[in-house]
Amino acid sequence: MGLKLHGLKPTQICPPTGFAAIVRGFQVDTAPLCHRMAGLVSLCRLSGAIDIDVVLTGGYPGDVKPKPVSFPDPGRVAVRGARVALLPLPKLIELKLASGISAPHRLRDLANVLELIRCARLRRELAEALDPSVREKYFELWQAAQVSDSE
Repeated sequence: MGLKLHGLKPTQICPPTGFAAIVRGFQVDTAPLCHRMAGLVSLCRLSGAIDIDVVLTGGYPGDVKPKPVSFPDPGRVAVRGARVALLPLPKLIELKLASGISAPHRLRDLANVLELIRCARLRRELAEALDPSVREKYFELWQAAQVSDSE
């Protein structure tokens, strides 16, 4: 949900058993479900300008083909606050990198990681918390983030 603050569409990750509850909670004047790709469903509330994507636990980011990184079970990995549960930052970065690496049309995911590295001044060592399949891309983006736009 924090990405919405940066103009990005919110995404909800849920186990298949929890999907029905999300649809019920979103049901008031909701447009028909729109399947954009395997494992992802878009919901759109007509009167409230709410648009949210739902991905199922175990699905794969980007090209949706099997890979070492998959959408986690939020019940196991979410960081819970008073009002919301969010993915830990390393897991969010891992998903964005896996998506951008595997799907050329998802370059925005890589740009999101680059901007996050810059804005949050993320450390190079964060790569240690990432799946090995995405570490090299993190290092590449981290290095690029060290160059200021004025250079």
